[in-house]
Amino acid sequence: MQESDIRVSFRHVASHQDKVKAFDELDEWEKANFWADRHAKDALREYTEEGCPDIVSTISKGDNWLLTLNKVPVTVTCHTPIFRPIFR
Repeated sequence: MQESDIRVSFRHVASHQDKVKAFDELDEWEKANFWADRHAKDALREYTEEGCPDIVSTISKGDNWLLTLNKVPVTVTCHTPIFRPIFR
């Protein structure tokens, strides 16, 4: 990314802003977050309705959330592996 001519901006967008503001009051980042969440949920529903592997999202003590695929955890704290290469 550092060598690219494309300029990238990162911004944390709090989830579910549509629950505390009217949709028309959301900025472009918050609206993009809303639509990304909506499409992700639709894709996950379609995936599981097609009989694909069982995916379950549950809250575990001490974790914000836990995603499992066929009863095997597939996620851990992911911020470091995602952001470390970006912000070098």
